[in-house]
Amino acid sequence: MSHNKILSAAIVAALSMGSGAAQAAGTFTLTQPAGLTTTPNVAYELFPTNSPDPLPNGTTAATRFEVTYTLGLENDVKKAFYIEYTLTGGKWESEPSSSSIELQDNGGVVRIDTAAPTISFAGVTETSVKFLVLADGSDYANKDDKFVLKDFQVNKTGLATAGEKVQLGITLEDTSGGEVDAANTLTLVQSGVGTSVSFGTGDDSDVEIDVGQGGAKFTGGNYGTNAASLGTINIQYPGTKMKDYDLTTDWDFAGVNGVSSGTLNISNGPFGASKKELVFIEIDSDNCVKDGNDIAATTVSGGTTASWTLTQAQLVGLLGQGAKKICVTVASDNTAAINQTDEPPKATLVLKYVHNTTGISSEDKLRHIKKNGTICSVYNVTDATKLDNSNIRVINRSTQSGTLTASLRDQDNNEVFKNVNLGTIKPNQTKTWNSQQLAEIAKGQGHSGEWGRGVLTIGSDLINMEVFALTRNTNPAGSKALLNMSGGSTASGCD
Repeated sequence: MSHNKILSAAIVAALSMGSGAAQAAGTFTLTQPAGLTTTPNVAYELFPTNSPDPLPNGTTAATRFEVTYTLGLENDVKKAFYIEYTLTGGKWESEPSSSSIELQDNGGVVRIDTAAPTISFAGVTETSVKFLVLADGSDYANKDDKFVLKDFQVNKTGLATAGEKVQLGITLEDTSGGEVDAANTLTLVQSGVGTSVSFGTGDDSDVEIDVGQGGAKFTGGNYGTNAASLGTINIQYPGTKMKDYDLTTDWDFAGVNGVSSGTLNISNGPFGASKKELVFIEIDSDNCVKDGNDIAATTVSGGTTASWTLTQAQLVGLLGQGAKKICVTVASDNTAAINQTDEPPKATLVLKYVHNTTGISSEDKLRHIKKNGTICSVYNVTDATKLDNSNIRVINRSTQSGTLTASLRDQDNNEVFKNVNLGTIKPNQTKTWNSQQLAEIAKGQGHSGEWGRGVLTIGSDLINMEVFALTRNTNPAGSKALLNMSGGSTASGCD
C-alpha cells in the first residue's frame, strides 16, 4: 500500500470529491473503555512476566477499545475507497470482523439515508484490518462522517519498557491507491514509570576516615566519630500516577498488582569495621543511630559489600517518605580499620512486583569516604641537568603506615607526571628521592625527564609527616653539602 504517491493522490482526490475540495486530516478519538477521557499511562511495573492479557482487562464492550475517525474533508467522497486500521506495538486479541465497524453521520447516529455507502470486510491480519467503502457517485461518504471501530482488544506487546506505546493508525485510499484523507495515528495506551527510585550522596560531605585514630573512627562529618552517611535512598510515586490493567483505576505500589519484594546491594563500601547490624537504612530519626524501625543490612561481606532483603512492608514504609539515609557505623570501642575503597560505593535496588517477577533495577553512586591525610608542595625542584640537584626527604611522624603519591609540574605549569605511587612508608621511616630518580619516574610516564625547575606535590593518607626540600651542588669544584631549602614551611602537617 502506498502512502506517498503525492501526485496520484492529488489527481484521485480531485476526481473523487467535488471540485475545489481541500485535503485535511480527520480527527481520531478514543471513546472506550467506559469513563476513559485521556490516553491511559499503564505502569510498566505490571509487565512482562505473568501479567494478564489482553488490555484492557475484561470481557464486556464497556472495557474494550472503541475509536472514532471523523473525515476531515471539505466535500463528500463519491468514489469507492479503502479504510485500513493498523496496530503498532500490539496485536489484536481477537481479530475484528465485518461487524466491527459502523458508519455514523455527523450527528453521531448510524447512517440510514439512501445515499449511505455500503461497507464490506476486505481482510485482516494480526496487526491490521481493512474495509471497503462502496461509494459510487450516488452512494457517497459525507464530509464529517464518522467511522467507528468498535469493541476490540489488544494485547500487551511492547509495554514492558517505560515510554512504549500501542498505537492505532488509519489510512484512507481510493481503489487506485490515491489518498482520500490524510493519514492519522492515535495512541491507545502507553507505559510509564509507576515508581521512581533515586540515590544521592547526602549531606555528610566532609566526613573522612581518621588515620590519626588508627583509621578506626570517622572525623569531620555530621554524625560523630562512630557514624557516617553513605548517602540516601528515595522511593516515590511519579507526578502522574500510572493506571492498572483496567486502564481507568490508578495502579498502587502497595496494591494487589504492586511491589512484592526488593533487594538492595551496595558494593565498594567502607564496611571493614562494621557488622551487619551497624549498616542500616535510617527510618525513625536523622542522626545515624540504629534504633526503632531502622532497616539493618541482611549481610555484610568482604568488608566492601552490604545487602538488604526488603519485604513488601518495608518498601511500602519507604515509599513517599523522602530521602532516607544509608548509614555505616562502628562500635564505640572499635579498633579495626575502616577501609577506604578505590571507587565510590554503588547502590543497586531491584524491585520485584506481583506480575513483574524478573524485577526492575535502579542504581547510582553514593558518597566516597576517604582517609584524611596531608598534601605537601615543594618548590624549585630541579631536573638532573642543574647544578643545584634536588633531594626530597619524607619522614613519617605518625604511628601508622601510609602510602605516598607524587605529581610534578614544570616551570610553565605543564604536567610532567601525575599521581605516581611512591609506595608505602612505615612509622618513623624516611624516604628520599633526588633529581636523577625523579627523572626516571618522569621517563617511566613517557616524559623526556627534563623539566628545568618545577613544583613537586606529595600526597599521603598520613596526617603527620615532614617533607624537606634539600639541594646538593654538583659542581665538581664546589661543596657537596646538602642545603635545607624548606625554611620550615614543610614541617609536620605540611601546612
